[in-house]
Amino acid sequence: MAGTGLSVVIEHIAAGKANNVMSQPKLDTGFSKELKKAAEAVAQKNNRGEPNIENYIRVINELIKGLEILGYNTTKDADNKHHMINLKIILK
Repeated sequence: MAGTGLSVVIEHIAAGKANNVMSQPKLDTGFSKELKKAAEAVAQKNNRGEPNIENYIRVINELIKGLEILGYNTTKDADNKHHMINLKIILK
């Protein structure tokens, strides 16, 4: 399953319906502006108009990997840990 099919399944799992399958996710993180900018860059690179859920999944995964490299997943700093938890919740 790829392309729009993947987006339909993800939206259905996340929202219980798939009315707006290519919609942008609600981002509850301190990195919302950066994620939106990166998703827009991915969409533009792929000759799409607005970024869709797949673009956001891609950049959120990249951000999580970067934050893990910086130690956000093992930190005792509550704010940093909060960012990691929120990003992982967005992907569920």
